[in-house]
Amino acid sequence: MATPPLAAALLALSCVAAGPAGEALGQSSLGQSALGQSALGQPDAVASIAARLTEPARIDAEFKDALADIEAGRFAPAIIKLRAVLAAAPGAARARLELARALFLAGRWDASREEFLTVLSGETPAPVRANILTFIRQIDARRSVDWGLDVSVGLSPSHLRRYDTDIVNVSLFGVTLPAEATRPDEGDVTTQIDADIAFRRPLGVAIGDGALGAFVVASASGRFDDQRGLEARRLRLRTGGGLRATFPRTTVDGALAVSASFRDREHEEDIVTGELGANHRIGAGGSLFGGVVGGVAENHLDAGRSGPLIAAHFGGEQAIDARGSVGAVVRGERRFAEDEARSSTIGRATLFGRYDVGFGANARLEIYGEGMQEDGVVAPFVSTRREYEFGGDLKVTKRDWFLFNRFNPYLSVGGAARESSIDAFGYTEGRLRFGVERGF
Repeated sequence: MATPPLAAALLALSCVAAGPAGEALGQSSLGQSALGQSALGQPDAVASIAARLTEPARIDAEFKDALADIEAGRFAPAIIKLRAVLAAAPGAARARLELARALFLAGRWDASREEFLTVLSGETPAPVRANILTFIRQIDARRSVDWGLDVSVGLSPSHLRRYDTDIVNVSLFGVTLPAEATRPDEGDVTTQIDADIAFRRPLGVAIGDGALGAFVVASASGRFDDQRGLEARRLRLRTGGGLRATFPRTTVDGALAVSASFRDREHEEDIVTGELGANHRIGAGGSLFGGVVGGVAENHLDAGRSGPLIAAHFGGEQAIDARGSVGAVVRGERRFAEDEARSSTIGRATLFGRYDVGFGANARLEIYGEGMQEDGVVAPFVSTRREYEFGGDLKVTKRDWFLFNRFNPYLSVGGAARESSIDAFGYTEGRLRFGVERGF
């Protein structure tokens, strides 16, 4: 049951959206859609909706069918139809607004929040803008369970990476000698699985014009290849929880978290952190965000790398054209290792963006630059390790195709070039993956 302010916002949005869907949407209606429940989950059937939406009247009819599904509580077919409408008319602001509402009612909080913020960058009347901000605040504060799953398959790094050299200079009894670098023995194909779940609950405590809530999160990330079968090459587990304060335009989180990483059957590292983060919404679909982290790491494979760490990040994002967003973030991390030579500093700057390019495709682009330096010479190497990496990734998701009634397929391509003071650690690489991610 929606809370009274939220119920009012739902009613206001549904009244605003009762007209045509926006860009290129006409006034006529062709009745009920030919897509029934039996067609859900079939990419060809779903894509056929967008294929026939070539006239304003047909687009408007599909939009009205989706509205009827929402009012009847049929959120899955409504989401599919609204994705098809946006595939035919990516700038249809009202269709995107209704998609955000349907995702909200279906419990897809993060996806709903993203669509609401995108709508804010368009020409939105002040009352609707206020209601959208109410939705976003409710998403941040409400009691809910949300989860995500991403599964992808691609060629292993050993096939797409080319090292500058396989010879590394090492020191043996004070004498510098050339040696052959040891490379990981990986299979031909890798499978990457990323999963997360979050639970939030309001505590009923007021803080001025804000409210206090609690949350618990957990995530797992694993990489497998065809040599090891179900045994993970890399595995990282993380869990944590804390408090969240939500205000009309600002959300503040404080949390404690624990993570464990494993590499090739061995327990590599544990990290315990305290974290503080904030997100502030500004203007029409804009936001500023940042956070600080402090903690301690225990490395089980190399005790000299254990020790305290601090990190921080700051960035901003702006929705554009009611179809996407652009943003930037800078991050820094400092590790204070027990072996001072292993202490390190890492900095990274990232530009990112997403845009609905049409035909049901959403493109996400990320371009980054990263630098890392250790404080001293780590045996058996003969020079301090300094590295600089530049790269980027483009991910294209077909949002109007749904597999198993829930997942969107995607293609991700990218590459990077790393320069290192230790030549054997420098390389260029390509990245290519096919995958599916949770759509709703």
